[in-house]
Amino acid sequence: MALNNVPLTGQSLSQTRDQIAGNFSVIDAAFSIDHVPYNAAFQGEHARVSMPVQSMIPTFNAGEYGLYNAAGSTGQNEIFLHKLINLGAGTMDIPLAASILSTVGSLTIGQAGWTYLPSGFIIQWQSNMSANGQSANIAFPIPFPNQVLCTMITTAYNGGGSDGNGFVRLNQQAAMNYQVYASSRTSVTPQTVLFNMLAIGY
Repeated sequence: MALNNVPLTGQSLSQTRDQIAGNFSVIDAAFSIDHVPYNAAFQGEHARVSMPVQSMIPTFNAGEYGLYNAAGSTGQNEIFLHKLINLGAGTMDIPLAASILSTVGSLTIGQAGWTYLPSGFIIQWQSNMSANGQSANIAFPIPFPNQVLCTMITTAYNGGGSDGNGFVRLNQQAAMNYQVYASSRTSVTPQTVLFNMLAIGY
């Protein structure tokens, strides 16, 4: 409900009393949303913060940080942080809580995934991947929007407790995928090896 534009020039209190009282009711109803009630402990503080979904990315003034709720690349609504980067020369909008959990209810051991960090960096992982010799391009769970900074490859745990004599190394990395070479640990002879991947980028 909108506020009444009162009092206007020439209006008396008797003419505007009910409208002014109505304004207080509107203000009270608006304040009760997300705020601690009047005359309660911590009066004036937020009990929670609710953000309506924005159909368009909000515009912020130069130098401002901000938070907003909008649809993200996951297809779900996400809370975005609008932050300054490059000593304030640029900006970045980061989906703070976006992760593989935005699209699945839970993860199982060995399931690939990814998550944003509040800084804007993205961590991705894959477990029990298989390669034999030179692999084809292996896609990251999601493409890095800008670039991958580091991809770490480790030989996967051998549940049987025996030494599989396998070794796997990173051959190349790009924003969308990477390649590995799997071989015997003591030679470059191709061998099937299970491996885990952890990558960070932005």
